[in-house]
Amino acid sequence: MNIGEQIKNFRLLRRMSQADVAKVVHRSPNVISNWERGLNTPDVEIVDQLCELFKVTPNMMYGWDTCPELDDFLSEKAQLIDEMDEMIKQKELLEQQIKSHAEKISRRR
Repeated sequence: MNIGEQIKNFRLLRRMSQADVAKVVHRSPNVISNWERGLNTPDVEIVDQLCELFKVTPNMMYGWDTCPELDDFLSEKAQLIDEMDEMIKQKELLEQQIKSHAEKISRRR
């Protein structure tokens, strides 16, 4: 995982917006977005500020060490995405069944 993905994950873990992070490190939200998308990377001084903000070590920020709290967060996020995908499939199936029943009813008339 690159530092941009780590910044995004830690930001989401801390329930912060890009604007919230931008205020702390005195950059624009667009700069934070560029970091998260891998278009740029923060300077070392900014990484130190981000570590302080997110309460992590530089090794965690660079993905060299694991962060159990982040691992749990990402695992829960993946599980929620799987559950949401299943719900979407169920919704689509129900919509097809409703459409089929509606067509049957309209043919009876």
